[in-house]
Amino acid sequence: MSRIQLIIGSAVALILMITALIILGPGRKAAPPPNATLEFWGIEDTEDALRPILQNFTEKNPTIKVNYKKRDSTGYEEALINALAEGKGPDVFMLDASSILKHRDKLAPLPQQTLNFFAKNFQAAFADIATADLITDKNEIIGLPLFVDTLVLFYNKDIFNTAGIAVAPRTWDDVSVVSRQLTKKTVNGDILQSGIAAGTGKNTEHAMEILSALAMQNGDPIVKRAEREVVLEGHAYDAFLFYTSFANRQNQNFSWTDLKGNSLDVFAQENAAMAFGFLKDMPQILKKNPHLNLGLSPFPQPKDARTSLTYGSYFFPAVSKLSTKQAAAWQFLLYLAAQEGTKEYLDATKRIPLRRDLIARGAQNATGEIFYRQALTARNWTIPNETVVRRLFQETIDGIVSRTIDAKQAVARLKQQINLLIPRTTK
Repeated sequence: MSRIQLIIGSAVALILMITALIILGPGRKAAPPPNATLEFWGIEDTEDALRPILQNFTEKNPTIKVNYKKRDSTGYEEALINALAEGKGPDVFMLDASSILKHRDKLAPLPQQTLNFFAKNFQAAFADIATADLITDKNEIIGLPLFVDTLVLFYNKDIFNTAGIAVAPRTWDDVSVVSRQLTKKTVNGDILQSGIAAGTGKNTEHAMEILSALAMQNGDPIVKRAEREVVLEGHAYDAFLFYTSFANRQNQNFSWTDLKGNSLDVFAQENAAMAFGFLKDMPQILKKNPHLNLGLSPFPQPKDARTSLTYGSYFFPAVSKLSTKQAAAWQFLLYLAAQEGTKEYLDATKRIPLRRDLIARGAQNATGEIFYRQALTARNWTIPNETVVRRLFQETIDGIVSRTIDAKQAVARLKQQINLLIPRTTK
């Protein structure tokens, strides 16, 4: 090749490179994907609620259509696993954050370079609980969150007012004191009115979450995410002792037994002054008792705690690793989790955002404001199998309450049992 040909070839290559940079430069949208119809499975959201959101997405992205199907929560996980195994699964599906360890191998990570959305963008956009869950130790993004629900303290305003208690307890010490004030017993020591409906496993709603929050508040992460190592030692032991004190007849905190009904049902019936629950529990409570003077207070914290923490629960949309339309699916998720899409979703479903910019705007009412603030302090842990772990927590709690096993032995056994459930493959 002559020197002149070499110069001409280099010039042509340079022109082509400059042209490519102009077309595909930073901040520009990638070329639209080919026509794609996505199948999207959800659990709680109705088709009517999501229809306007999906229509708006298709108007902005004419090559992509999304078909949403609400599945029954009973058997959802089994149906999803079977459909994926048969090659007939959805492209996008909602997944419980507590199930990430169990289903991580089914999720396709976001193509960050292609879609120009990186882990640092995720961290800036969403609250910490989502960052801990959905960014892997390899810096992969495996889902985009839309909402969160957090534990709060429910209290009966009428019972509080009658007793002259003007403010709901904010610390665990205060919970103990107020519960003792409001617990009513017979001469034989049987409970007529519970100060707080908590302390057992089988009939306390969200017992695992309450105890998890207590342990994490005390400094026990339960499972170290990176090492996949179960901790559950001294701090967890203290949490179990304190929690079960409310069901211990020999303890001054005694206010609840396993002979009572479900904790939220008893609270709705106005036979308990306080109980713990999530935002999703409120409609059912008020349906059972429309006249209940229901009060809400942030989840209690340890005395003199420097930071706040409550338990957070949420589902998130993920892309199937088996989908042949992953690029289109992730483009849909990015729309759904962006400010406009998330606001549409929250307006339709009345949930609490995990996007920091929407949290900063604040809620429209006092009830929502508590949950908005707690979105920033919500934490959870990597549960290897929620169904099994929930049962193990219940057995541990009730074993301690019934004194069929020593508390330290019970917590040690729980640690061992959870450890056996954790998959040892790389994250």
